[in-house]
Amino acid sequence: MRKLKFAIVFIVLILLSLMVFAGAYQLRPGDVISVNVYGHPELSGQYTVGPDGYAQIIPIGDLDVGGLTIQQLTNIVSSKMSAFVSQPQVTISIQSYAPFLVYVLGSVKNPGAIQIKGPQARLSDIFALTGGFLDDANLRNINIITATGASTTVNFYDFMTGKSFVEPMVDAGDTIIVPSLKQDGIFVMGGVTNPGFVQYTPNTSILDIFKNIGGFDQNADLRNAIVFYRGSKTGQIVNLSGIYNGEVPNLKIEPGMVFLIPVFSMQYVTILGAVKNPGTYNLPPSNSESLAEALGLAGGLLNWNEGKVSVISQSQSATYDISPNILASVNVKPGDVIYVPKVPNDYVTIIGAVKTPGTYELTSSTPQPLTKILGLAGGLVDWNLGQIQIISGTQTNTYQVSPQILATLNVYPGQVIYVPTTLSMKVYVFGQVANPGVYQFTSDMKALEAVLMAGGPTASGDMSRVYLFKGGPNNYPQVLDLSKDGIPTNNILISPGDILYVPQSGLYNLMQIVSNVTSLFNLADSGIYLWKNLVPTTPYSTSVTVQGK
Repeated sequence: MRKLKFAIVFIVLILLSLMVFAGAYQLRPGDVISVNVYGHPELSGQYTVGPDGYAQIIPIGDLDVGGLTIQQLTNIVSSKMSAFVSQPQVTISIQSYAPFLVYVLGSVKNPGAIQIKGPQARLSDIFALTGGFLDDANLRNINIITATGASTTVNFYDFMTGKSFVEPMVDAGDTIIVPSLKQDGIFVMGGVTNPGFVQYTPNTSILDIFKNIGGFDQNADLRNAIVFYRGSKTGQIVNLSGIYNGEVPNLKIEPGMVFLIPVFSMQYVTILGAVKNPGTYNLPPSNSESLAEALGLAGGLLNWNEGKVSVISQSQSATYDISPNILASVNVKPGDVIYVPKVPNDYVTIIGAVKTPGTYELTSSTPQPLTKILGLAGGLVDWNLGQIQIISGTQTNTYQVSPQILATLNVYPGQVIYVPTTLSMKVYVFGQVANPGVYQFTSDMKALEAVLMAGGPTASGDMSRVYLFKGGPNNYPQVLDLSKDGIPTNNILISPGDILYVPQSGLYNLMQIVSNVTSLFNLADSGIYLWKNLVPTTPYSTSVTVQGK
């Protein structure tokens, strides 16, 4: 009986601790949240928090959710949903947590990102996951740098030898640097090409340091570098750009220094509709971009635009007539969605289980048979569900695929045809390929085969740095050299759910690539909702011919 009482108390304590953790937990990039609006499945869904802390929640748009608790987010979403639903009942939960990572560098056997089970871990457990120390590890001067930039020096040797019984703890996001006894090195991290140690000599200069690490990242913020001297708990801001240009005095170089080079926060806009290359694009660090410049990122307007452009921001939306003055004077902000409506009588959109999904321009404004329209996209593929949905504004009609339906059902310009897929085994190919999208996975499929299924790389695609995200966008990518002169062993087997991203030549900023992949992945998996919310209602939205339903 006493054992039973103890077990009950133990379980209650565990449940209480989980409730406290869930209530206090703050959302982080990579978390997957589930939003449920009671009685409105079309407004419910799962969303991934992007690297910038934003999540695109339909139909609200981008929300800055990073750092919010579930209760805080529920209050915000409920308030914003009231614009679409009367007295919405919103429930939000965490579907899966982003990995808790700690970064270990220096004299350990396997340096890099270490995944821990919770937001905090013991230092000894972290080192065990790295495989242990190298022979030259300086255990008396281990440096821990928090995500906020604070630095602490830890004497781990005293703990190992029993001189200290207080074991240091580390938090997710911390960076642990184990220096070497062989050299009093200078460590450089952040926005540089090759972060790591640089050997110190009495004649070492700042120029020498950054030559050794291969130079700076293109988004490095050189005016706000942070320098930690050995033994100091806080860093000091250093203007490296000013030192190079002679604007500020030189910096004293000492052994044991740590340089943290921040990068400008990557800010993005999403551009959809009648543009040459719809997608998500990075804004410059100034965060100031005219509408004309933003549209230029997507290759400019197509000639079948409606003559209007909508800018949808977090707080409001505005629609403008396209003119040189408007394009030059209207500015866009990070997180904005730019939508250029397409002329309803000139196009039809075909997505889902067809050979080449996309938007196709029509030569006639009269209704045309479904079989002819599907032919524009190369026809159906084997992994269709046997159904076809035709979307006109807010109206959706579903039909079973049959020769009679294909021959007799008419499709009107401006409608969207969605062919549901049976794909449970699929791979995603994005970036600079001829036909980015979702493809059927086959056994023994290799990375290069998947890229070729997507039509191969475009002229600007860099096949020497193809990013492979195993199992989805939340996992750290591998970089594969799939070029003609690449390493043959890089053409590895892939698995269902993997993502391949072929970057544009010269685009090697990992933060931007991860953001692009996350956005594209979310659009690919919820494309039908995107079209339902963005395709304008056509004059034919109430006159769809329903035959043989």
